[in-house]
Amino acid sequence: MIIEALGQLPEYHFLWKFETDLQLNLPSNVMVRKWFPQNDILAHRKTKAFVTHAGLLSTHEAVWYGVPIVGIPFITDQHRNLERCVRKGVARRVVFQTMSSDKLKQALQDVLEDPKYRTRMAAQSALFRDQPEKPLARAVWWIEWVLRHPNATELESPVLKLGFLRTNLVDVGIFLLCIPLVGVLVLMRLVLRT
Repeated sequence: MIIEALGQLPEYHFLWKFETDLQLNLPSNVMVRKWFPQNDILAHRKTKAFVTHAGLLSTHEAVWYGVPIVGIPFITDQHRNLERCVRKGVARRVVFQTMSSDKLKQALQDVLEDPKYRTRMAAQSALFRDQPEKPLARAVWWIEWVLRHPNATELESPVLKLGFLRTNLVDVGIFLLCIPLVGVLVLMRLVLRT
């Protein structure tokens, strides 16, 4: 479906990071590799859109560089990250479970050809970049802070002090397993009495 949708947009070139070698005939406008320098590609002035699962880092990179998104979320935070982008008008959602070549193609065309996505993403990028310092400078400062205060515990997660059982919610798991077990025992008692 994806290859078919991309092939129907020959006026655009697509770079697709895919973990294994696709043994398929690819359209001439599609290049598949196991790795691409995502940050550098998003920073390139000719990048028009970003098709992503909408993970937090990918979403932040797209906003930082002002690249509109076509999102296909799969799990957990990806749905929330993409929903924020859709509400801001900088992304289109494609639902994986009901995806078709036509739906993907339409979402791509909307984001690629409607200037409102790029305009709104540029505004979001400007807001995101307006920080008192660059992220790298902030990261360096915190690394140096940790080096200056090697025995400080203020940044440690309290989870470190909970122990294995509480950290992994073993007690909750046992409780949840006991509920159906108690239910089965009660049912067995009722059946044996009759």
